Formats: sequence, structure tokens, C-alpha cells
Amino acid sequence: MEAPIVRSWRNSSGYIKGTYYSCFFNIAILILGYRTLIHSNASTWLTCNDLICTIQVTPFGNVGTTELEFPRSQIVKADAVKVDKDHVFQRLDSGVSYHNRKNKNIGSDDDGLYDSYVIVLRTPVDDEENDLTALEKFTYRDNEGNLVMPMRKYNLGRTRRRTKTMTVKVDTYVKRRRKSLVLKESAPLSWQGIVLLVLGIFLLLLTLLIGQFIEETKQPTIGPGARRADRRIQQNRRTIQSSRSKMPSGKRY
Repeated sequence: MEAPIVRSWRNSSGYIKGTYYSCFFNIAILILGYRTLIHSNASTWLTCNDLICTIQVTPFGNVGTTELEFPRSQIVKADAVKVDKDHVFQRLDSGVSYHNRKNKNIGSDDDGLYDSYVIVLRTPVDDEENDLTALEKFTYRDNEGNLVMPMRKYNLGRTRRRTKTMTVKVDTYVKRRRKSLVLKESAPLSWQGIVLLVLGIFLLLLTLLIGQFIEETKQPTIGPGARRADRRIQQNRRTIQSSRSKMPSGKRY
């Protein structure tokens, strides 16, 4: 026996089928745009108050966020550095940053290097400090065994904030001249994902709007629908005849 939903789909009009096909296609565009935005999302955030710091690292690929808390005493310092396009350390940035806009690598200087900065975190020395092992996959160790956290790994060459300004903020926090510190470095949103998301929403709303008004003018010839249609036609005819019979003879048309 044929399922009711299959029978209804087989007997439905081309307009209804086309509307459903279009809705499914637009939903697929929405999902693709959302997944593109999620996979292009990456950031490194450091938020500190008077006692505790929280670092959150979200790499590319929708693999989750690594979050870790530690006392402010474990922040040693911050350094402005020069790195290549793969964020490999080249040298300390001791001079004034200068960007050649004619360089094919946007945001790089004349040597093809980018401005970045790192946060140096000390490994725990007592029970009051926290283990930083969870950050090892995002960091490297210096000669003293401290963890070095690159802050601009995911937005290299895509921000106008000067690295010297960021390192000064960290240094003043380490020296307890300020009670809070917030560093947020995020990768820009994927324009492809934004376009797909907006296009999917627009097309879906347009399809639903048009689908509300387009119907087939052909009435069903068999089944309950046909009987209801015949009854409506007969009732309309009786109403018209009744209204005409009540009109004065001189005003009939």
C-alpha cells in the first residue's frame, strides 16, 4: 500500500514541488555558509583581572576552544617580534614598523616579514600556579624553558594595531600599574561564508513569499477537492441568482 505522504507528493502540483526543491537548495546554501564561517573562525584572547588571567585559543577548523586560567604572576613579559608568513620567529622588532604597500604580501615590510608579538608565560614554580601543559600545542619554549605564546598567529598582517602598543599594555600589567588587561586577536570572517549566508537567507525568504501566492488555476477533477470546488461554485451561483431576484425590475442588467 502506498504511503500517504508519497501519494500526496505524487499528486501535488509542479508549483508545490518546485517550492520544496528551492527551499531544500536554499537551506543547503545556508548550511554551507554557516560551516564556512565556523571553519574560518580562529582567535587568541587573553583576559586578565587583578588576580587571574584567562587565555582562550580557538584554532582554524572548528576543533573547539582551549581555555586555561592561571595567576597573573605567570606572565613574564611581552615582546614585539618579526615573523614570516608562517609565523616563524625571525627576530625581535626593535625598530619602527614600516609597511610597504607595494609589496605583494599585504601587511609585510620590505623584507617580507610581518609585525607580531608574543606573551612569555612561566611554568609553575609552586602549588599556587597552574600547569600550562594544555597550551604547549600552541606555543614554543624559549632558552629558559618558558612558554612563548604567539598572539597574531591567525590574523597576521590583517590588523592595524601596533605591536608596540600591545606589548606596553602587557608590561604595565606585569609591573602592576594596571589592574586589568584584555588582548583580542581574531581572524577576519570569511567573505565567502558571509555571501553564502546572506544569499541563502534572501533566496529562502523569497521562495517562501512567492510560494504563498502562486497556485495552479486548474481545479481538481476527481476526489474530495473536486466535490468541494463544485459545491462552492453552485453556492456562488445561487447567491448571485438570489441577489438578482431581489433587485427592482427596472435596474436589472
